[in-house]
Amino acid sequence: MLGQNTLSMVITLILSFLASFLFIGLKSWQQLNVFYRKYFLIIPTSLAMALAEVFIINQVVQIGYNIWLVIVIGLGSGLGCIVATYLHHKFIANGPKRSSNRQNQRIISRY
Repeated sequence: MLGQNTLSMVITLILSFLASFLFIGLKSWQQLNVFYRKYFLIIPTSLAMALAEVFIINQVVQIGYNIWLVIVIGLGSGLGCIVATYLHHKFIANGPKRSSNRQNQRIISRY
């Protein structure tokens, strides 16, 4: 069975992974909100970013430098960015589809 200190560290690492996943995911989401001019999403996203950022800073201050903390924050950040970018493009951005790009290219090439 895990000792109390080990269990506490594992929980802290899991929460840090989730917070960094959320924080960097929200930063990516925010960039896309600005790019696609989704003004109504900017303030709520900023508030959620602040919450996650303060939590991560608090964890780093409490633990100090720890290679496992660096690894889980790095992995959570990268995965959060990928997932947020995918979800924003799928549900929010409504960017042009490839078929419409091809149709536009055909129309342009006629002129």
